[in-house]
Amino acid sequence: MGRGFFESGVYMAKRGAKSKYETLVKPKLETIKSKVRQGITEAEIAKALGISVATLNNYKGKYQDLQDALSKDKGADILQSLINAGIEAAKGYYKEEVTDVVALDENGQKSKVQRTTTKRWYPPNPILHKFYVLNFGKGEGLVNDPLEYELRKARQELAEAEAAAKNWDIDE
Repeated sequence: MGRGFFESGVYMAKRGAKSKYETLVKPKLETIKSKVRQGITEAEIAKALGISVATLNNYKGKYQDLQDALSKDKGADILQSLINAGIEAAKGYYKEEVTDVVALDENGQKSKVQRTTTKRWYPPNPILHKFYVLNFGKGEGLVNDPLEYELRKARQELAEAEAAAKNWDIDE
């Protein structure tokens, strides 16, 4: 009898070429994770790998490491950059703007380019400010209502004055 998959009662693994998953997908799992964080879609990932979306979905069902790479932290980098931009807009910020002015000679030809850089102030966005205070500032003691702020300030001043009154010295 010829030798096949079994040799003396022990199962022998098939020999042959590696699967497309092993050659095309598995070596790029870290890159796939990175692209998922950046918001790249699964269709774009499949195209970049040279496989169809159906094949990618098939691999997701078979290989847990691919499923994890495609599902964890989806769009996290984009979300973080949006949060950072929102916080910056809520607080107000300066941005450098570069302007090029082209000077022409008597013949109408470009004679020189003057580059100027200016800092421009973008004032705080009150709507975003209110959003961040209401959603993230409560635990930090931030308030959005100006009257509530003035009341807290007055309470703090009163508490400081009471503490100072309790600690008076006769020698003064």
